[in-house]
Amino acid sequence: MALRVDGSLLAVGDDGAVVYNSDGALVQTLPGIFDQFDSSIIITDVATDGENNFYVLPTFDQTIYKFDANGRFLDRIGQEGEQPGDLDSANSIAVDGQGRIFVEDFVGNLLYEANGRYQETLAMEGAAFTLLFDSQNQLLRMNRNGNQIERYILTR
Repeated sequence: MALRVDGSLLAVGDDGAVVYNSDGALVQTLPGIFDQFDSSIIITDVATDGENNFYVLPTFDQTIYKFDANGRFLDRIGQEGEQPGDLDSANSIAVDGQGRIFVEDFVGNLLYEANGRYQETLAMEGAAFTLLFDSQNQLLRMNRNGNQIERYILTR
């Protein structure tokens, strides 16, 4: 699940996505968003941006799927491989206030620009359970080593 900028909650599953308002009432159903892909999708994580686009990180398909707020497929970001920016075993995704996409991966913490272009791999110790941004646009990371929450203030 992911919190959207308007306070609604987006939940994504193998059959599609649903949106609930802040009172918990169902306001939108987006069935079949994965029907266009050749294989079934098992969801690892989901994140949203300031325009309510959402980014789905599947378990076995090392790529990020980007959809608009109505569930229309927009783009694939990243791919499986061993080159800079390639994904190996991604497990968490978050989008900052600038629309940049952060992915926790076995090879490191990958940063993609809002347009999906790989920018860099950030050095962070250990592996994380999850990534998210707070209201001050600080990256919060639940580190598996020591089970602690780390806060990163991004300077660019």
